[in-house]
Amino acid sequence: EEYESWLCNIRSKGSLLLRLIAKTDPEQAASILNTRVQNVLTNHGNGQPGDNLNPQTKGLTQLSYANIQFEGLQQPLDNILNGLPAWSLQAETGSNNGYPVDLKRAKIRTSVRSSLSQLANSLISWIPTDAWLRHRRAAMLENLKYVWKYDATTLPQGVDSLLSYLNARNEWESPINCNEPERLSGEVIGLRKKSGLCLVSVAKYIPDLLVPGLEQLCGKAKELLSSNDLIPPNRMHLYEFLSVVATAVEDPLLRSNFVADVLSSSLNDLENDDVKVALNSPDGLIDFLGITEAKRNPASVTDPSNVKRVTHNYCQFYSALNQLLSVGKRCHEAAKKRPNCGIPLQHLQDKSLNQQNFPDEGPVSIRDLAVDDPFIPLWVRILPVLLRTLDVTLGMWHPRFQAALLGNSIQRYAYAISDDEVYISNAQNNAAGGVFGVGGTAGSVVNGWDRRDLNLVPRWSGWLNELRNTCFQLLGLLTNQRVLFAPELASSFAHLVSVVANPDHLKTMEHRHMTQYWKQFLEVLFWSCPSTLYNSHMAPIIRPVFEHMQQRLDWSWAPILESGSASNLDLVLTSRNCECVVEMTSRGDNEWLKSYYARGGLFVGDLDQVKGESVLEKVRVEITRSYCDVIQSALALKGDWALALANQAKQEQAIKKNDPSKLNCGPKTRLND
Repeated sequence: EEYESWLCNIRSKGSLLLRLIAKTDPEQAASILNTRVQNVLTNHGNGQPGDNLNPQTKGLTQLSYANIQFEGLQQPLDNILNGLPAWSLQAETGSNNGYPVDLKRAKIRTSVRSSLSQLANSLISWIPTDAWLRHRRAAMLENLKYVWKYDATTLPQGVDSLLSYLNARNEWESPINCNEPERLSGEVIGLRKKSGLCLVSVAKYIPDLLVPGLEQLCGKAKELLSSNDLIPPNRMHLYEFLSVVATAVEDPLLRSNFVADVLSSSLNDLENDDVKVALNSPDGLIDFLGITEAKRNPASVTDPSNVKRVTHNYCQFYSALNQLLSVGKRCHEAAKKRPNCGIPLQHLQDKSLNQQNFPDEGPVSIRDLAVDDPFIPLWVRILPVLLRTLDVTLGMWHPRFQAALLGNSIQRYAYAISDDEVYISNAQNNAAGGVFGVGGTAGSVVNGWDRRDLNLVPRWSGWLNELRNTCFQLLGLLTNQRVLFAPELASSFAHLVSVVANPDHLKTMEHRHMTQYWKQFLEVLFWSCPSTLYNSHMAPIIRPVFEHMQQRLDWSWAPILESGSASNLDLVLTSRNCECVVEMTSRGDNEWLKSYYARGGLFVGDLDQVKGESVLEKVRVEITRSYCDVIQSALALKGDWALALANQAKQEQAIKKNDPSKLNCGPKTRLND
């Protein structure tokens, strides 16, 4: 640990020193950097001297000298390029605002731009075949974003190289054997992930420079997305990359059309026939996940072809939702940074932006909101599928479904918590390797099996959890983008309320589900809803939820308060005692609800009693804390509202004291823009 601390300190100081050198003497820094890169490319560009090779693939490894040399270039390249002053990189304009041209600076600028142009061209023309060298090249291409900001000559080739790495192959395998993504080596998977991250990084830094080539980028991205070769992280990287570039397009209509075009495949995936059948009812979803078949044929949960089929269908469905969420968040963040903070200008004509960012303007049409946020028009297609997904997912927890599935020795695990939730609840040390490391919790809920195995059973809990969580986040995004209050959705609002405030759903959600519901949707609703719409849009949702929470919290804490003991051992529901609650669950009466809330709605599978008790304690405390947090937010005792009111009070005091500053340097809030 002392060595690691010392090494981090040395690296940190070295980075600061390199940036200082680049800022102080940009000409020498650029020249030396270019010389060093050229030297390494010449001596090691083909993997020379070819030591410490992988015995199976004959490729480089982390310990190969060539790999180490290129790895050592990455941080100096990043720090020096990032540290160069802007004047040394900007193209000569021929004018200096009426002032005499600084000949010394002009000479330095010419030298710096020449060195960096040579460096960029060398990296672009370097085409290594080894996976580790391609990984290093991707990282170095990312660093060129500091050069491309001022000289975008090689930008198209650099981005094209990064895009090509997203479907990189194992260089030692024949094309016939490369059609199975799961056979990719760890080095190639690492290369793909690194390239995706580099693409996003470049797009965030210079999105405006990528706009001219938007049509070509979209075509290349569609080609990649239409193939079945991309790994899931790269799909997310591509969508994020394209959404970042889209937000830099100035024309609102072009922005919206581009985002709709990019997400067309995701929207189509949500509307295919298999998904429609799955979302007809909770029974459809249970069948879609392979849970129904597990009762008829227990061997199906480990049958390779069935596991792959079910996993593929689920991943296609979930990925579509997750991609929409990712792009939607990116577009919303970009919209908030626009001059009018995401509110159409026509609604601010009589208001001052210095007073508040979100005036109580009431409903705003989707067409007006889409001026700043290109994702907005897609909600008309997304919302019906989203509500059906949430409705059937929450419906799975109704008593009749719980009674049926808990009574089966395999199906019951659909309600179990995941190994990851157990790991987090027990505050394990990540240094040991996480869930799958030494002392991890993998295989503790479904004894001997975890989600990496070819078995559907340990996957169900994670699938349902992420599906429900994504739905809540999409509802939060719908609210945050103010689409929930748009006149075009007025006819759908009653249906939305019937799902999100359904008494049966509220009663049967586990504590962990309710915590997600509070944090990701209801809290957002509190501070996004205009005050003029409180009665029409907030009250129908909030009123039944608050009424329900009083009963839930009373019965959740009753075992502790009545017994005076903090022990939960007799409350934990495991695979060893779950059959005893099946009959009571089928009744779905108050007796069952009291028992259900007392155990937080949890089923911990094969987990031991002690760990199960810690999970129960955590979810009980979390739901209470999240409830209190939302109450505080609603009363402006914390969060954005509290900060805004505090700054408003300071402004009023400053005015009374005739203080000219009036908080001009204060933090950006809704009231202090």
